[in-house]
Amino acid sequence: MDEELTALEVIEIAEQVQQNAREFYDKATSLFAYHSNLFLDLVSLEDEFGDILAEIRQRYVAGKKGFTSADDSLYKSVSGLHVLQGADPSRLFREGVRKAEIIRIAVSIAHDIVNYLDGLKNFTADEKAKTIIRLAVKEKMRQISVLKRWLNR
Repeated sequence: MDEELTALEVIEIAEQVQQNAREFYDKATSLFAYHSNLFLDLVSLEDEFGDILAEIRQRYVAGKKGFTSADDSLYKSVSGLHVLQGADPSRLFREGVRKAEIIRIAVSIAHDIVNYLDGLKNFTADEKAKTIIRLAVKEKMRQISVLKRWLNR
């Protein structure tokens, strides 16, 4: 592999994906007032994911300044495909949507994020970057478990 994502680039991509999801659910909170508490709970889940990513950043890339790759074209091309980047909640949810359907859509989105993050392994041979990916995927899978428990309430 000529170009590879660095650990710092991987964490920054994961952070951007988390921010996209958070903004998506936050926007849905105001669009669908009837389910605003559920959407706020989804925002909280994304905030928890962001906290985990901050811990991962601290542990694995603390003190790094800038990118360690000379050519950032791979980073730019991969990061341009962020899950939910610029997504509009009104395209996925409709007025009168049921709580269970919102949760099922959130599970689907979380699975898309897991697949996206897991796919980053194809763009790096750096073991630190792969560890970051595994930790981020593990946390997102925990989030999916939480969402599935919500469905069963």
